[in-house]
Amino acid sequence: MVTRADTTAFDSFGLDLGQTGVFAKGDRLALSVSLPVAVTSGQAEAMLPVVMDGGARVLSAVPIDLAPESRQLDIGLSYLVPFGTDSDIKLDLQHSQNYGNQAGITETAAAISIRYAF
Repeated sequence: MVTRADTTAFDSFGLDLGQTGVFAKGDRLALSVSLPVAVTSGQAEAMLPVVMDGGARVLSAVPIDLAPESRQLDIGLSYLVPFGTDSDIKLDLQHSQNYGNQAGITETAAAISIRYAF
């Protein structure tokens, strides 16, 4: 059972740089870097059962740090090219370091989307 929780702080950051007309008229190439929203500070305390050396069980206050040790970093690259007046195709590549704020976990994904307006 949680018996105490301090004020918790969160933050996030994102930067997206793009350029149009890179390879073809109307296309767009973009590079993005972001730190998704995450806890940056905060602590809680929970009363948890602890087994003592003699085998007796007691409730003990256990401090819990709410901020992760590692921070997720996302790097993305996207390219959009129109075809026709009402449609375009977009390629997205995304790479995450410390995915889910877990040290050493990496994830990479790619997506292709087609938009057609009518």
